[in-house]
Amino acid sequence: MIRKNTIVKNVLGFSLCIVICISTAFIVKYTYSFLQNYFTPDFEFYTDKEDPQVGEIINLQGLKDKNEKSFQDTEHGKLILLVIVDPECGACEIAKDQMRWIQEGIKDSEIEYVFVSFTSKKTTSDFSSYIHKNYQSRNSFLWKDSSLPSPKSLFTTPVPSHILIDSNGKILKTFFGTQRDKSLRKRTADKIIKEVKKVAE
Repeated sequence: MIRKNTIVKNVLGFSLCIVICISTAFIVKYTYSFLQNYFTPDFEFYTDKEDPQVGEIINLQGLKDKNEKSFQDTEHGKLILLVIVDPECGACEIAKDQMRWIQEGIKDSEIEYVFVSFTSKKTTSDFSSYIHKNYQSRNSFLWKDSSLPSPKSLFTTPVPSHILIDSNGKILKTFFGTQRDKSLRKRTADKIIKEVKKVAE
């Protein structure tokens, strides 16, 4: 009887230790995440020398809409905020809310919001349907013309990314990547809106 009680006590004690350890780990994790988001003063965007650079002029002639009309033969505003996505991109799925916030934030400005992809293997029609279904936008272009020299930096850019260009294809601002944390995505969206509106003034 004494032996059985000892075994039960040991098992209960061990189980309690496991529960306490797991609970402590969760508390530490979420407390750290909360404090990091609260005290971080600003969000810095990742960049790399291989990525598109401010001042670079990019040729977007190879981008086609669902009617096979090229990007540069389509009428655009003075400023265009390109959002680079891919239907196979998990991060793009996560960042749907971020893109919705940005679209909403610039809708009253003269900045055009355009979805583009350089890596998707879909047809232009299927890509257009994907964009409309997932991002509620009909403004999309897919790189289809392999006979043209491609803007190599855009093919290797992390997705999703936002690039602000003027009507001549000159890069004015770059915002690469996204965040897994929703509060950081919101802060990222707010920063992008602020930065591009400042350029538009």
